[in-house]
Amino acid sequence: MRRSEARREGQPAQARRPAGPHRKPRAKGEDLAGRSRGTAAPCPCRSFPTPTSQRAAPKLSRHPSCSVSRVRSRVLHCHVGLARVVDRAVPSLDVSAFGEILWDCFDEAPSAHGFGDRFVRRLGGAPANVAATVARLGLRSTVLGGVGNDAFGLDLRAELVRAGVDERGILTLPERTGLTFVSRGAGGQPSFLFYRHETADMSVASHHVHPAMVDARYLVVGTSTFVERKLRAASRRFVRMGVDGGGALVVDLNVRAHLWKKLEGLEQVCDALVRKASIVKASDDDVARLPVADPERWLRGRCKKAVLVRTHGEGGATAIGAFGEVRVEAPSVRCVDATGAGDAFLSGVLAALSALRAHPGSERFSKAESWTDALRLGCALGAKATTAEGAVTALEDLSAEVALLSALGQRDA
Repeated sequence: MRRSEARREGQPAQARRPAGPHRKPRAKGEDLAGRSRGTAAPCPCRSFPTPTSQRAAPKLSRHPSCSVSRVRSRVLHCHVGLARVVDRAVPSLDVSAFGEILWDCFDEAPSAHGFGDRFVRRLGGAPANVAATVARLGLRSTVLGGVGNDAFGLDLRAELVRAGVDERGILTLPERTGLTFVSRGAGGQPSFLFYRHETADMSVASHHVHPAMVDARYLVVGTSTFVERKLRAASRRFVRMGVDGGGALVVDLNVRAHLWKKLEGLEQVCDALVRKASIVKASDDDVARLPVADPERWLRGRCKKAVLVRTHGEGGATAIGAFGEVRVEAPSVRCVDATGAGDAFLSGVLAALSALRAHPGSERFSKAESWTDALRLGCALGAKATTAEGAVTALEDLSAEVALLSALGQRDA
């Protein structure tokens, strides 16, 4: 029986909200909460005005109305229950890197049959190496990757925070933490034995990628995270959300053909990433491993909008773009371990471009002088990284490089 009918029949109706001064009549066009229809609710996503290492990492959730696109530079956010407007024209991070966070376990006493019985662990995973190095250079960075809820994972998080990495992208997942066993051959060249089957770094899914994690000027991604289905979906979301938000895509080709069941898949991923990129970094070995007939021509043909950065090992590096071609020689050092040379090089390039304010789309980004400075710092850091065991061990003290970046910034102020 309806309430109106109950009243007519003299039966008691259900309790109703009071009218009059206790309840404001709802105006035409308002919803039950008193908001105008069509007005989005305040977004529950969190902004990060201070490094998350100084507080507990918040749980992020995305509201349907949320957008971090810097096309719309002012976005509603919710902080401690109060709506406020935050200017998102300037990203909260300089670098966000996507991919693996691992311990590299170095063989300290190799036997005649291979690995020995004593290992030392070092921070590993190319994205983690880049995030840690640029943080030590003074940039704001995070790495979007998974670690396990175990001793290895907790220690990895602590190691990254100690380097100054923002915690917002570091995910603690139920799976165990990934490990890599490393042995070194002649000239410090590493070989790897991976223990990464169903590990946390391989279990990052697309729903783990949130807007605050990609709110960065540079978005660093490689091709290896596109091999497995779940991780591939997360990688695509990272790229799509970051680029749509105004970030510049930095692609580290890092071609590992043996990981792919079909080489056509590798070619398609490389093609899609390179066409979206602002910077493409590739070693001579990466280019040689591309599964195409003419790798050099193929790569240059797809880098028409991007700067192609080629590393030549001891021969230095080359940048090719609208400014022409720039080459810088690498410093001569005794190589102990070449594991993280490429990661350190890329970190130096991004740090120098940031100091010079030579961001993609700016006039300085298209100047040969900017890329000369960037390659010079990149080569210096790449060489320095090889002088100790581990990808970032030799990069603990970067005070000289930080001073150089400060000088670059003041020179072109």
